[in-house]
Amino acid sequence: MTAEIAGDWRLGDTLWGRVRVEGQRYRRERNDLYVFPGGLFSEGPITVTQDSRETALLAAADLHWQPVHRHKLLFGLESKQVDVDEASWSWRNLPHLPPTWLDTGLQRRVLSAIAQDELRASDRVTATATLRYDDYDDLGSFTSPRAALVWRIDDANILKLQYARAFRPPTFYELAYSGTGSVEAAEIATYELGYILKRPTWETRLILFHSDLKGPVLLDELGTGGFANGPDARLQGAELEYQQRFGTRLKLDANLSYVDAVQEATADPLPGGASLLGNLALLWQSSERWTTALQLRYVGERSRTIGDSRPDLDPYVLLDLTLNWHAPAPGLDVHLGIKNLADADVRYADQFQSFNGVELPYPDAYPRPPRRAAHRAVFDRGAGDAGAPG
Repeated sequence: MTAEIAGDWRLGDTLWGRVRVEGQRYRRERNDLYVFPGGLFSEGPITVTQDSRETALLAAADLHWQPVHRHKLLFGLESKQVDVDEASWSWRNLPHLPPTWLDTGLQRRVLSAIAQDELRASDRVTATATLRYDDYDDLGSFTSPRAALVWRIDDANILKLQYARAFRPPTFYELAYSGTGSVEAAEIATYELGYILKRPTWETRLILFHSDLKGPVLLDELGTGGFANGPDARLQGAELEYQQRFGTRLKLDANLSYVDAVQEATADPLPGGASLLGNLALLWQSSERWTTALQLRYVGERSRTIGDSRPDLDPYVLLDLTLNWHAPAPGLDVHLGIKNLADADVRYADQFQSFNGVELPYPDAYPRPPRRAAHRAVFDRGAGDAGAPG
């Protein structure tokens, strides 16, 4: 669940800003998660049910400055705090364990700063450079650069070249259940070349990409059994996007992507990765205040862990339904939806586990959540204002 309040302010035609306060509530449930087979510690199989909750509070402020028509600058500051509220579990056929699996007093504070420079060299060429700095009180600091060049060949054809580097910090759970040594943040560097073709009622994009992933956080399946930074990986492929408008109220969005993801050292496929992904979304604005979205998601066959002789996991299809309502008062949006509308049986590849030399695979892989409701409310105090200049 997310709640947001935001507002805009101006100091003239060339200087304006935006402030935002956001609260987020995360909940994750795992019901009857299979852990040990029967006969190891008890007659029946041992399962665990977990319930975890986190609260995140965020405050952000952005300053936009446009000294001349072709030059824009952005400076931003952000503060975020994440608290663990609950981390309970209950075991079947395995008593005498503590009621929590994680310290509920854990906190994480993040201070971030961003600077962006956008320069339009001409009506056809735009260059953008961005630098983001994040300081974590429990992990250290990280710098994330991004550079992009856009060439509008004409009104219908556009070329885009981009480089970006980002990071993924380990979660509280990964830090608490690490293997030998500490768990560091994973980093990814991505290169993209994109082509866009625009027409009055439709638009298509082709994107070629290459990514280098350094130290992904994985479960050390063959070692300590805890989390650790895994081997470096390489991902490359292509994505095709298509958008079609049917009048002013109906729109179709579709994309199809192919990914070749392997470990750099061995060229083995990444466990759990799918080579083929697809999305199809239909958006209908029935009135000024109501919008309905129906999204179909396809995930192809996924490889299992190295050494697992079982066949690859079958493809699956997910269907999500979302209803958006824009309130009469400017700035208030409510989003209601149903995830996994068709209640599909979705499973992820399980990671290798053993205890005292006994292999403990999940017979049918990890089950994912069934049909469930989702909701979100956003209040933007500046939504009724005129947009930023230029």
